[in-house]
Amino acid sequence: MADGTSGASGVGGSSGAGASNGAADAAANDAAAQGMTESGRAAAEAKGAAATATEAAEAGRACDAEAAVGQAEAAAEQAQQAAQAVADIAAANPTAVTQSFADVAAQDAREAADAATAARSALDQAKGSLGVGGCVSEVQPTNPTQGLALNTIEQLGAIWS
Repeated sequence: MADGTSGASGVGGSSGAGASNGAADAAANDAAAQGMTESGRAAAEAKGAAATATEAAEAGRACDAEAAVGQAEAAAEQAQQAAQAVADIAAANPTAVTQSFADVAAQDAREAADAATAARSALDQAKGSLGVGGCVSEVQPTNPTQGLALNTIEQLGAIWS
């Protein structure tokens, strides 16, 4: 038989592996892009909440600042987790694209953490200058208060009669 009649014409072992590697690289690039996008979104959220916290702290609204600091810290943690996921992808499948995305995501996470730290510092300064240790988010009167108030009104009514 002549060459090319072996049933595997045009298919080389290395070209199949190359296609497989190309698909793996493309999948890694896509996953890293998604992670970088998530890190950027979380970092933007952290920076926005940190700015709100700093503004509230400077205005003496410690409770508002504390809530915003909590949001900034949570978003900074999300940015860090997303950046770590991208770094893991880049370590498992190092391409120029995954490495670049990992660098961007890491920078986003650093900026988010810095913003949250600055907001926490502004809050601590505000609490110190205001002499406030913390916020009470919801104050509810105890149940006997209502009964006591009604009894007091009834007693006053008896006195006035």
